[in-house]
Amino acid sequence: MNKEYTVDVAGTGGTGLAAADAAVSNGLRVIAIEKLDQIGGNTRISSGFFAIDTKEQREAGLHLSWSLSKEFGTSSSFKLTIRKIFSRILIY
Repeated sequence: MNKEYTVDVAGTGGTGLAAADAAVSNGLRVIAIEKLDQIGGNTRISSGFFAIDTKEQREAGLHLSWSLSKEFGTSSSFKLTIRKIFSRILIY
């Protein structure tokens, strides 16, 4: 790797990818470094189980479900967004 990057992003979780995308959108060259063996960082390994369909959400009239949360993460628009980000940054 003999290229120079203007921004180093630590992690490819949700916030890392958002930071990388914002930097690239502003014309910067970005490299993202991930500690895990898969892209997605801690966001990928967190299940969201504790934040879906909680007592407080039901009392507030919010009806969230595990199946809906899984559906969002696999939706085609979400996948296209992630592919766009990956195509614009180097992940190492």
